[in-house]
Amino acid sequence: AKLKEQMTITSGAIADTVLIQDNASKLRSFYEEEGYWLCRIVPVIRSISPNEVTLTYQIAEGSKVKIKKINIDGNKVFSEKKIKGAMDTKERGLFSFITSTGYYRKDRMDSDIENIKDIYLNSGYIKAAIGDPQITLTDDKKGMFITIPVAEGDRYSISSVDLTGNTVFQEDAVRKRITMLPGEPFSRGKLRKDIFSISELYSEAGYALITVNPDVIPDESNKTVKVILNIGEGDRYRIGRIEIAGNTKTRDYVIRREVRLDEGDIYNSALIRRSYEHINNLNFFESVDLNPKPQPEERLVNLDIAVKERPTGFFSIGGGYSSVDKFIAMVELTQGNLFGKGQHAKVRAQLGGRTTLYDLSFKDPWFMDKPLTFSAN
Repeated sequence: AKLKEQMTITSGAIADTVLIQDNASKLRSFYEEEGYWLCRIVPVIRSISPNEVTLTYQIAEGSKVKIKKINIDGNKVFSEKKIKGAMDTKERGLFSFITSTGYYRKDRMDSDIENIKDIYLNSGYIKAAIGDPQITLTDDKKGMFITIPVAEGDRYSISSVDLTGNTVFQEDAVRKRITMLPGEPFSRGKLRKDIFSISELYSEAGYALITVNPDVIPDESNKTVKVILNIGEGDRYRIGRIEIAGNTKTRDYVIRREVRLDEGDIYNSALIRRSYEHINNLNFFESVDLNPKPQPEERLVNLDIAVKERPTGFFSIGGGYSSVDKFIAMVELTQGNLFGKGQHAKVRAQLGGRTTLYDLSFKDPWFMDKPLTFSAN
């Protein structure tokens, strides 16, 4: 049953070879995650009629293989501790049963290789290469040693940062968004941040299809790189239709009033992000998906807002005993989205002895900051 939870193929499905192999890979990944690195899975197909086959996954689990040691080979600039600190793959330790580490997983290791590469590329080592992990099993095949080869290369600094294609904004305005400076070591992380920041400058001013393509030109003799940021500004866009879907209870206007843009306004990515946050903060929905859809022919961006509602009502009941009032009963009913209008209402009743207390509070977040409260005895 636990294995079938990992699979997407079911009885009645088309006997597609790619799908069958994909599910074998899912099962293998599951075993690897549990530490069974030597697991072997073979799908066997038998024909039982012209239109039907049976599918059997034959599994040889093997024993769990723990990571005994991870070695980094070829590193001189960065310590083994720093490199291993960037990895999610860890050696099996005392608390590994809590952190679920200490076993080899290919997908995790692939991510670790990229993390190690980022350490070098963010420090100027643009020629750094990280080889495939070399795995050696112990004699009893219950442990493994992993060796990751590293070729660091030379460190490159930035000789210049140039801009091309910018006509909407002056060069000084664009350069305020750039953190890379001549003389500093080249950093891929800084390059990505600067590209995002420049794109943000344009997209907040209506340029929805802004592109920034970098050229990194190395000079082998001087160990420097020239960075050219090629800006494709595109056209200025406005907001087209705002479509809302998935709300079966909540009224459209409750969602629409949280959108920081109106139809016909200049496109602004910052206000779109803020709109998503406002809708999400209503706490009426399990999920909110705000998807801008550019219409190049009309220079418009339509906004598709898809929500999935969740229950917003709560009912609680309780009781107790008092030497004065004897038995006490309490009932409370709360509705956070009354009639789908985004209004909050709470009714509370307490019955005990000779006293009956009723509380009613009502709040509309759009019109009032504090709830109106009524009490009666």
